[in-house]
This record gives sequence, structure tokens and C-alpha cells, in this order.
Amino acid sequence: MRSKKPGRHFYRQGKTKVYLKRVDDMLAVRYNKSAKAQVRKTLRALGEVIDVSEIASQQLFIVHFLEGTKEETVLEHLQPLIERGAIESVSPVLRDEESQLLQVLTDEITVRFKSTLAAKERRQMEKKYGLTMARKNEFVPNQFVVKVPQSKGLDTLKVANELDAADEVEFAAPNFVSEYRR
Repeated sequence: MRSKKPGRHFYRQGKTKVYLKRVDDMLAVRYNKSAKAQVRKTLRALGEVIDVSEIASQQLFIVHFLEGTKEETVLEHLQPLIERGAIESVSPVLRDEESQLLQVLTDEITVRFKSTLAAKERRQMEKKYGLTMARKNEFVPNQFVVKVPQSKGLDTLKVANELDAADEVEFAAPNFVSEYRR
């Protein structure tokens, strides 16, 4: 979801808006496990490659473009790999404006439904937003992690904000792979 400044997005954490700004010279690339080496080789020709898979148990590279390289050029090089299924998704890298930490959206949203919501109504909401159930929180019975199938770009952020605004939802927040600093 966009806020008033271009390139600025947000999600809610309780009543607080967390503002994110898109990082112009970076993209996150989720790859098919069998194509890791091929995707890494293609990305290395376009810039510095950071392998996040070791840290976040995600099949994810972040590419920091070579100086002067445009995002359109990177996407053109990646298109054949996307078409062959070697790349599952490409998304922007975001920077949390308060902490200044880098964040990459996953295809997951943590959502807590109001306790009065029946299972049938929950399934209707999942269908309405095109979600699939990933897992249920074993300690909070009305809280789930849902997936946004075939998400691209900022789809997960948009759906999380729409869910968060729904009357049947207590809260909804996108899941990120986040930079960590001590």
C-alpha cells in the first residue's frame, strides 16, 4: 500500500504505521532450488549477490546492481529464468524508515482473526483474498500464517493492509526477511 510520498509504503503494527521505502538499486530474487547455481551466475553479471538462504531458510538472493544499471535491464536478463521456472518471484528490497534495516517481503502474512469468526467465514476470507493456509499458531487458536500464492512486487504488503482493515480481522502483518544488526 502506498502512502503520500512516492516510493514510500507502510503496514500496520498494532495502531502504528511502519513506513518502508523502496531501495532503488536492489532486488530480491526467490529461486527454484534446482536452479540456484544458474540464477546466481546470471545475477553476478548484474551486480553484487547476497545469498540470504543460509540465514533465513529462504531460497533467496539479493542483488545490488552495478552502478548505472537500471532495474528494467535486470528484469530483462531475469525474464528467461522466470519463464523457465528457475526464478519463482522477484520483489523490491525495502528499508524500514525508522530502523534503517533492509527488509524483503515473503509471500506470508500473519493474521489474527477476531475470536468470533467461524471457520467457514475464515475460509471465505481466504478465498476472497486468494490466500492459502500455511499454518495455525498452536498457542493462539485464531491466529494463522497465510500465503499469497504467486505474489510479486508488493502484493503481500497490499493484501496484508487490506486484511488488516477488514472487520473480521484483529490484525494482519506481512512477514519479512529482515536485516539483523547487533
